[in-house]
Amino acid sequence: LDEQSAVLLGLYSGDAVFAAQKVHIYIFEPIEEAIAEELFGDEWLEELTNNELALTLVRTLEDFMGDLEIFLDELMVGKTLDALVTATVNFYIKFLLIKSHNHSSNKKGIWSDNQRALDRIRGDISVMKEYFESLAPSYPSLGRIIESEFE
Repeated sequence: LDEQSAVLLGLYSGDAVFAAQKVHIYIFEPIEEAIAEELFGDEWLEELTNNELALTLVRTLEDFMGDLEIFLDELMVGKTLDALVTATVNFYIKFLLIKSHNHSSNKKGIWSDNQRALDRIRGDISVMKEYFESLAPSYPSLGRIIESEFE
């Protein structure tokens, strides 16, 4: 009975970790709805000079983190955060690649001002990275994931 209980507990623990790592799918749905259309567009380049879209992403993550910290234990929140770092980087790169893929001109650049676009990208990355770094003291493994993903 002890052996079967240990096996069952191990299965439940593994499933809980897996579920915690998949929460990002639901977290990024409203983020995508809110910012995907504007991300890397003309408004992002010309008007949103304070990384507003990256801040929207971070604020949404903060809102979900409040819920996660209430409903999950600390270990599961840490596992979820590890997955959120990767999901955040993947989300950002995905929409940068979509912007690049949809660009069809061989004579005209993607943006009217490439230096400004690079500055915006650096600023967005900084906003996202700083958010996760602010959580790292509470979740020791997070620093390693941040370093790896934001490298």
